[in-house]
Amino acid sequence: MFNITNKKQSWNEINRLGLNHFSHLFLEKFDKTAINNHLAKGDYDMFSVRDTINVGSSMMRAYMSYDEMMQYAEKLKHFSVMCYKAEWTDKMILCGEVELYHRRDDGDFGIRSVLSNDPCGHIRAAVNNPTHHINGSLFDNKTIHAAHQTPGLMNIVNYLCKNDLINVTTELCHYSVPVGVKNENIMVAELRTHY
Repeated sequence: MFNITNKKQSWNEINRLGLNHFSHLFLEKFDKTAINNHLAKGDYDMFSVRDTINVGSSMMRAYMSYDEMMQYAEKLKHFSVMCYKAEWTDKMILCGEVELYHRRDDGDFGIRSVLSNDPCGHIRAAVNNPTHHINGSLFDNKTIHAAHQTPGLMNIVNYLCKNDLINVTTELCHYSVPVGVKNENIMVAELRTHY
């Protein structure tokens, strides 16, 4: 059972569960040396910066170069730097959020998903402009058919089941190539239950 109320708890759970993710550095204030030391661990050329305190904050910038990221981050406190490769950008198959849920009262096993297969700057953009929205019981033929018709969704469902990500909203992207710190096709960005 998950009880995730903020981005820090989400990050701790992602690490505890050993889920694939993009490399992150969390900082309480701008520290150029710490950023450069972190970046030396990987071959990254694109960056996103996100406020880690303000839930729902619009203070996120994605797809920045190193120089843009450093200039933007210099003004911030309590933020994260996410690192990835530009070559991954056009390899996205599906992006958004999915929740598999189990209702103990009637044994129903269902899915709620808001996803996009259009290229987008980040997961929030995919959720705000979805191309696929599935909400229903996995015991229902119509829901199962819709899930199978959504490219990559059944791979995501299998990934969530394999990692026991049930009754938690998972923000993720599915790629046609291996990405992230574990070189897998699915990257988890955030886990949510109560925010």
